[in-house]
Amino acid sequence: MRIEIQRRKYSPRTEKIYLYWVRQYIYFHNKQHPAKLSPEHINQFLTHLTSVKHASGSTQSQALNVIAFLYKQVLQIDMGDLDFLRNVRRFKNIPTVLSMDEIRALLSQMKGMTFEPYRN
Repeated sequence: MRIEIQRRKYSPRTEKIYLYWVRQYIYFHNKQHPAKLSPEHINQFLTHLTSVKHASGSTQSQALNVIAFLYKQVLQIDMGDLDFLRNVRRFKNIPTVLSMDEIRALLSQMKGMTFEPYRN
């Protein structure tokens, strides 16, 4: 893996990250050689990252990309279409409730509507 990464002139930091994720993947599956594992094993690992490690969507995507690199470029094993694993959804932090001032500012930008304050 290290040789393939260096041959492609990836940065030392990228090499370190790739080796980290491959190590985590192998240890998660009790040190089984990745050639003996299936796409379902990849799914199990990513699920573990989500449910146990509470990894973000970008972290899961990074781990999946590294594992895909391992199989395709290093081991030269076709794992088929792994797109079914790319269902990670990323959300931006959007406030769930706007303040009254924010609502007024928002509505003041709208055309053709008038704002009547809510009264109890």
